[in-house]
Order: sequence, then structure tokens, then C-alpha cells
Amino acid sequence: MSFPTVDALERELRRLESRQQISKRLEIPAYPVEFAKSVGIEPDDWQIEVLASDHPRKILLCARRAGKTTVAAVLAIHKALTQPGAEVLILAPTEDQAKIAYSQAARLYRKAGAPSGALSDRRTGLELRNGSTIEARTALERSTRGRGADLLILDEASRIYEQDYLGVLPLLAASGWGRPDAPLHPERQAGILPRHLAR
Repeated sequence: MSFPTVDALERELRRLESRQQISKRLEIPAYPVEFAKSVGIEPDDWQIEVLASDHPRKILLCARRAGKTTVAAVLAIHKALTQPGAEVLILAPTEDQAKIAYSQAARLYRKAGAPSGALSDRRTGLELRNGSTIEARTALERSTRGRGADLLILDEASRIYEQDYLGVLPLLAASGWGRPDAPLHPERQAGILPRHLAR
């Protein structure tokens, strides 16, 4: 069995120290558009407008595969990384849809170099060392009871039943209304009625 030389160990130590210094210099851009670009996304004009907006409520009425879930994922992971202790909740009509939206956010987290460090990384949630969490759940009133949210994302919001959406409202009130970011689907308006999101 061979052992590494002192020179090889010193080289490895310098390499690790260099990587640590680089990682310390890495900062999460404060501007969501710049964060999106830092993880390899070149946002379209409409996506830039959404990411740059500080309006507390957003409704995205887009065609399929237009990039609305990508925008929601950028907002989710950016919030979790830049606001310690943030609670981000992704709701969708089905668990599979919630997992798809969450998986995009988790992928962006890894592309960003997994800053803050993950205490827990599951198929439906991420808990960071800075105290922030991202959770993906089915949009049912009983699945959100007793929770808070600094950022609420309703994926496929037009397919969420109104009674379930109304059950989420106390969650928003507890956090000063939060930010319901709702990617809608243009083909159906039978779920959440636009009057609840537009007022």
C-alpha cells in the first residue's frame, strides 16, 4: 500500500483552502434577475419583468412550457437563500405537480453551488442552515393548516379548488399577506377565481 507524499498532501491542502476561499467570496445576487443568470438561466423579457417586480402578488397567465414554473423556482430559491428564516411554500393541485415545481427550485439550489448548506434535502422539501425552508405540498386546506409562509407559490393555480385556496388565506394573513405567486393556466378558470387574486 502506498502513502501520499508530503508534497502531494500540501498540494491537496492548498487546493482545498483555495476552494474554501472561492466559496466564501461567492455571494447570492440580491437581484432575482441576476441570480437567475448566475445559475444559467437567460430569462425572456416577460420573465425579467416578473422577477424584477416587487409587487406582493403576481399572476402568470401563460401557455404550457412558457417558463412560468422556472420563474417561480427562481423566486423560491432566491427568497430562501437571501432571507434567513424564510418559509417558502409551493402548493399545487396534486403532489406530483408540487414535486415538479419543487424539483426545479432544488436544481437551481445545486446549480448555485448549494450555498448555506442543506440540513435536509428531500423530494418535497429543503431546509437550509440559514433557517429557511422550502416545502412542496398538495393544495389542500388540511395540508397547510398551522403553517406560515413568507412566499407562497400556487402552481397550476387555476386548477386549485377555491375552497382550498380560501383555506390558505389565513396562512398569508399571519405573515402580513405574504406573496402569492400564482402560475395560472389559460385554458381553465374553474379553480381559483381571478377576483381573489386581482383585488
